[in-house]
Amino acid sequence: IFSDKLKIKILQFDARKKNNKIISSIIDNNIKLNPICINRNLFITKINLKQNKFENLIDRLLLNKRTGIILSIILIGLIFYTVFGPIGTSIEELTSKVLNMLGLNLKELINKHSSVIADMFDFVIVKGLFNTISFVPQIVLFLMLLWIIEEMGILSRLVYLSNDYLSSIGLSGKGLFTLVVGMGCTSTAVITSRNMENKNLRTKMVIMLPFISCSAKLPIYVILSSLLFFKYKYIMTFLIYTLGIIIGTIVIKLLQNKNIKNAFILEMPHVKFPNIKRVFKEVFLTVKDFVFRVSVLIILVSSFLWIFQNFDFNLNKVNNIEDSMLVVLLSKISIIFKPLGFGNWQSMVSLIFGFIAKEGIFVSLSMLDSIKLFSESSGLSFLIFVLLYTPCVSAIINYRKEFGVKFALFILVFQTIIAYFTCYIIYNYSIITSPIFAISSIIFIFLCIIVLKNIINNKNLLFCNKCNKKCKFKS
Repeated sequence: IFSDKLKIKILQFDARKKNNKIISSIIDNNIKLNPICINRNLFITKINLKQNKFENLIDRLLLNKRTGIILSIILIGLIFYTVFGPIGTSIEELTSKVLNMLGLNLKELINKHSSVIADMFDFVIVKGLFNTISFVPQIVLFLMLLWIIEEMGILSRLVYLSNDYLSSIGLSGKGLFTLVVGMGCTSTAVITSRNMENKNLRTKMVIMLPFISCSAKLPIYVILSSLLFFKYKYIMTFLIYTLGIIIGTIVIKLLQNKNIKNAFILEMPHVKFPNIKRVFKEVFLTVKDFVFRVSVLIILVSSFLWIFQNFDFNLNKVNNIEDSMLVVLLSKISIIFKPLGFGNWQSMVSLIFGFIAKEGIFVSLSMLDSIKLFSESSGLSFLIFVLLYTPCVSAIINYRKEFGVKFALFILVFQTIIAYFTCYIIYNYSIITSPIFAISSIIFIFLCIIVLKNIINNKNLLFCNKCNKKCKFKS
C-alpha cells in the first residue's frame, strides 16, 4: 500500500538484528535511495498491517481504557507480588543468609589478628555492603520481568494507555517503564530513563522518581506503622505512599511548560515470545553497572561513618557511642529537627544510614532502641521525612553520572527541603488534631491544588459552535 502511494521501494526489517540481508537486497536490486535518507543511516518505518487473532484480542483488551487499566493493575501487581512476595523474599533471604554466613566466618578469621579491624569489617562490609547486595537478586528479578513484557510488546501497549494521564501532568507515557522501575529501585530507574529522547521530559521524569517510594522504604512504613498506629496501620501506609505521589505530581505540574509540545510517537510491536538472550544482556549490563558503582561508594561512606562512630575528636577509641564524634556532632545538628518532632541523635544516625541504603533506617533504629522515642505525631513526621528526603547514595551517583554534579546536588537539597517543610506542617497539625486526620486532610488539600491548577491551565477554553462544548480549538 505504502509502496504504491509513495512510489518508492519499502523494505521491512528489525533494526536490532543483523541487516546483511537488507543491504544485499539494496545492492542486488540496484535500489536508489532517497537523498533525504542518506546520512550514513537508513531510516526505515516499520508498518504492521497484519495481526493474528491472539494479537487482536490482546490489543482489544489492553488498548481499551476500561479493561486496559484493570489488566495493567493486575499485571503490575503480579510483578510486584512475584518480586516482593514469597518468591522474591525467599531469594533475598537466602542471599542474605549466605552473605551473613560468609561475613561471620571472615570476621572471626580477622578477629584473630585484630578486633578493631574485625569490627570495622563487620560494619562496613557485612552491615553496609552485604546488606545492600542481598537485594540485588530482587532487582534482577524485577528488571527481568519488566524486560520480558517489553520484549513481548505488552509494555508498549501499557505506555500508550498511560500516556493520557501522564501527559496531563507534564510527563509522557514513554516514562512508564522508568516510573514502574522506580517503585522497585530509584537508582536503577534513573538509568532506565535513557530511553526518553526528549530531554525536558526526561528531566521531569527523574525529578518525579524520588517521590515514588522504592521497595526498600515500604517495609519501614509497614513496620513503624504497625508499632505506632496499630489500629490503622494499613491505612497509614497507603496514605504515606499516596502522599509522595501527590506531592510529586504537584511539583511536576509547577514545572510544566505550556510552550513545549511533545508529539507522542510510539512503535506498536507485534505480540511475540521474548528474546531471552537480549533480556539477560540488558539486565546484566544494568545490574553490573549498578553493583560496581554502589559497592565502591558504600565502602567509602561506611568507612568514614565507622570512624566517626567509634572514635572521639582526639582519635581515641570510645567505649560508649555517645562519646563519639558522630553523636557529639549529631546532637548539635539534631536541634534543627526538633520542630519536626524527632530532634535526637538516634534519628539522625538512622537518616544517615538511610542515605547509604534505605534498608538501614529500621536496622539502626532497632540497634539504638530508639523507636520508643517516637510518639504518634513524631513517628508520622519521621515516616514522611523518610518518604520525601534525599534518595540513597547509589541513586545520587546515578543522577551525577546521567545529569551531572549540579543536578545531583539539586535533587539532594531539593528533596530534603520539601521533606522538612512538609513534615513541619503535618507534625504541628497532627498535634492539634490526630495523625490520621492530619495526613488525610493534607492529601485532600493537595488534591484540590492539583484540580485548581488544571482549572487555571484550561481557563482559555473556547466555545465550539460545531459540538456545542468547550474545547481548545476554534470552530
